[in-house]
Formats: sequence, C-alpha cells, structure tokens
Amino acid sequence: MKTAMRWVIVCGACVAMMAPPAKLFADDLTGRVAVGGALGAAVPVGSKVVTDRNDTGLGLGGWVAYGLSSRWSARLSYDNLDLTRGPVRVEPLHLSAAYALCPDSKWNPSVRAGIGPDFVRAVVSTNKPTVFGFGAGLAIDRFITSNLSIGAALDWFADLAKQHTMTRDVHILRPGITAAFWFGEASQSKTAAQTAEAEKAAQDARAAQAAKAAQAAQAAEAAKAAQAAQAAEAAKAAQAAQAAEAAKAAQAAQAAEAAKAAQAAQAAQATQAAQAVQRAPVTMSQTTPAAADLQAGGSQSFAAAVTGNPNTNVTWSLDPQVGSISPAGVYTAPTSIAQDQTVTVTATSVADPAKKTSSQVRLKASEKIEVALDVQFDTDKDAVKPEYDDQLKKVAAFFKDHPSAKAEIEGHTDSAGNAAHNLDLSQRRAKAVRKALIDRFQADGSRLTAKGYGQTRPIADNTTAEGKARNRRVVAAFTVAK
Repeated sequence: MKTAMRWVIVCGACVAMMAPPAKLFADDLTGRVAVGGALGAAVPVGSKVVTDRNDTGLGLGGWVAYGLSSRWSARLSYDNLDLTRGPVRVEPLHLSAAYALCPDSKWNPSVRAGIGPDFVRAVVSTNKPTVFGFGAGLAIDRFITSNLSIGAALDWFADLAKQHTMTRDVHILRPGITAAFWFGEASQSKTAAQTAEAEKAAQDARAAQAAKAAQAAQAAEAAKAAQAAQAAEAAKAAQAAQAAEAAKAAQAAQAAEAAKAAQAAQAAQATQAAQAVQRAPVTMSQTTPAAADLQAGGSQSFAAAVTGNPNTNVTWSLDPQVGSISPAGVYTAPTSIAQDQTVTVTATSVADPAKKTSSQVRLKASEKIEVALDVQFDTDKDAVKPEYDDQLKKVAAFFKDHPSAKAEIEGHTDSAGNAAHNLDLSQRRAKAVRKALIDRFQADGSRLTAKGYGQTRPIADNTTAEGKARNRRVVAAFTVAK
C-alpha cells in the first residue's frame, strides 16, 4: 500500500511540474479522438469483510474518448484494480459520460459517471464471475501541448449485483494521475472566437476609456457651472444683506425720530397739565368708607373723588404702616394681629399733593386656637382612614361656628429617622387631613392650609417613648378674632 501511494504522489508532483503557463482550452477537443491512461492506488472500502481481507494495491486503467462539445465527451474505459493480501482483482469495463466544469480555464475540472460489466476474481481461484458495476470520478487536467494533456483523478468503482461471495460490498477508490493524447488538430472556431472576443474586449476598453473621459469632462463642466452658480448666489446674498442692513438703519433712524417726537409731545402735554393745575384748583371729596373694622387677613376697598383738574389720580398711604394697600385703594390687614389698633388710610391728589383726604381702619386682635386631632397613620403612609372621621368633625364644627376663622393643618413627627424624610412625611399627612376635611365635610378650602413641620416643633421629650408618641401629631391651628 505504501509503495503504491508513494508512486501516486511522485507522479502527481511530476504532473504539476510539467504544466506550462500557456493557456489551451478544453473546447478545442470537439470532434477529436483521444487515448489515455491512469495510474494510481486501488483502495478497498465498503463492508468490514472486504476491508479486513484486502489491502491497497495498484490501480491501472486505459480509455478511448471522443469530444462531443466544449463540455461533453464520451469514454470507453478498462481498469485493472488489484487488491493485495486477499487478494481480489476487479476489472471494470465501463461506458462513461464526462462533463467539463470550466472549459475556458487553465485547469479544467470535470466529473464523469459510467456503467458496465465488472470482472471479479480471486487470485487463488480460477473462477471469474461477472457482475454489473457502476463508476464515477472527479478529475482535473491541463494541456501541455495541443495534443497532450496531463492531470489527476479520484475514481470510485462499485458492484451493483452480488453473484459471488467475493463480490459482496466490493467498493474501490482509485486516486491517481492521468495522461491522454488527442488526435487531430485543434478546432479553429475557438481561436476565431478568442480573436473576436479579444477585439471586442479592446473595443469595449476603448469605449470605456472614451466614456470615462467624457464623464470627466462633464464633471469638470458641472463643477465649473456649480462654482459660478455659488459665486452668483454669494453675490446675491451679499447684496441682500447690504440691502437689509440699509433698511434696518433707516428703520432705526425713523424710530429715533418718532421717539424724539413722542418725547417732545409728552413734554408739551406735561406743560399744558401744569398750566391747567394753576388755572383750575383741585378739590377732593371724603374718602369712602369713612371707617372699617377688619380682622386678621381681611380686606377693604377705599375710594376718593378728585374734582377741578383733568388729572384725577391719587396715591395711597398708611399710618402706621400696618398691612398693605394697592394703587387701586384695596387695603389688606396682616395675617396676625396681636392687639387692637387703628390705621389711617390717606388719599393724596397727584395733581395737587396738598389736597388729601383720609379714612380709618380699626384692626381687631386675633388669637390662635389649636385643636389636636387624634389621627393615627400606618407606618410611612399618609392615608386618612374613615375610622377617624369623628376627629375631623371637630374641625368642621369649629369652622361652622366661626365663619371668619382660618386654619392651618400642621403635621409633626418625632426625631426618629431621617429629618428630610420626616419633613416630607409630615407635609403629606397634613395635606391628606386637609383634603379629607374638604371632600368628606365640605370645609371651605380657601380658609384651610396645610404645612408639615417634621421634627422641628416637639412638645415633649424625644428621648422617651411617651414623648415621641406626643410629638407624632396632627393639629388644626385656628386664627379667630377675640
């Protein structure tokens, strides 16, 4: 086996070295006859019975072929596949068809398949049964002259009928080298076709070169036109910018002139008003109402009539400066009044500041009343459970009895935990109580506010459990008049 494989490798190397760089085509073989042969190794494959009883031997073959077209050819072959040790000899006589895969390449791969009788015998026996066989192969070859080709092939032979015990599952692979001599001259059709193809390729190349040059010229013209268009656009944009700047400058000048004229007109009007003041003395009627009683956070509108002058505007002032008054004469009392006091509200004529009139506001002191609500919340929650509605009713009843009272719902926590979290939690719980008063008891939301104080206002010691419980509270702080 080693000797046969060694011969195959050596011969294959020789085939590779003999291959010339010139290019000859397989379709030159159309209508030509060839004789050839193959030398390789016969390798037994198939069932264990065959492979255990036989070793690789020498595989020889010879054939006659006829070129049908550029790709197809017919072949009649005879092979001698001599297995050793068994020994078994198989002599296939097959009629095959071959198909060239790349007839226009330097190396021409092909596939083939055929059928015919196989003569099978054992060397130790004179019996020589005949069975029906099948063969297939892959090959690649190359012409080294116009008549001689060399190559390599891998053939497979198999018996299709079992007429003798020796033929059971007989399959043989033969890797090897091939050589063939083709009679006759090469077809001129390919040469003419090659020449025509070369001329066509040259024409195509010249046409492509011309097209490329034309495209380059067109691109240059287009670029030149684009540059010219860009320059024109830039000039047009510059002109437009200049025109816009000029228009803007003209508008600014017109605006300045208009402002100057308006200032002059205003100055003339002021002069005329001053002269009118001198001509028509100002008189003012009593401010109305003459007096008002207010509680903390209350408000009252005042009015003062000015006659005898086109300018009827007045300014408002307070003495002492307690509360606030708007330019329209609306006075608002402070949100907290510690003691009763009187504030004088004065209206002064803008046209003649010597003309004044006044009214009085009597502020009533208020007191703060706190109503503690025994409302418990789930841990870190702010939902007000319905079971605490009795506590909320106390605040609603106080609101009903004191229509002018206002209240702030205060939320407080102990000092356990994070201070920022406690502040947020107390704010959410105070808002929840305010919302429950409005939704469940129709309390006036405009008189209710909510604010969380977290742990900043303890009423007991936070170091004891009892003190912490007292500090966790919700309080309704009412502001009412005394």
